[in-house]
Amino acid sequence: VRIESELCTQSFFIPNAFSPNQDGLNDIFKVVSQNVSSFELGVFSRNGQEVFRTKNPQTGWNGSFQNSGYFCESGLYIVKYKVEFDSTKIYEGVGHVNLIR
Repeated sequence: VRIESELCTQSFFIPNAFSPNQDGLNDIFKVVSQNVSSFELGVFSRNGQEVFRTKNPQTGWNGSFQNSGYFCESGLYIVKYKVEFDSTKIYEGVGHVNLIR
C-alpha cells in the first residue's frame, strides 16, 4: 500500500453559529482562512437587509447592525461569500449563520 500526502496551504472555513454575549467564547463571527488573495463576505437578514460586509478575512461581525451599537435579533442570517486563492481558484457561495443570544 502506498500512501501519499499533499500539503494543503489554502483553507477557508465559515462557522455556522456564534453567540455575541461577551462571555469571551464565540463572540465574533468571522471566517478562518489561510493564503487568501481576495475576499468578500456579506451577512443579510431574512428580509435581505445587509447587516454586515467586509473585504478583510480578519474582520468579524459582532452581531450588531454594521458593527454599531444596535444589536440584531437572534436567528438565522444569510451569508454570501467570494474567496480567491492565488488568483486561480475562486469560490462563491451562500450559506447561513445562526446568531444566538
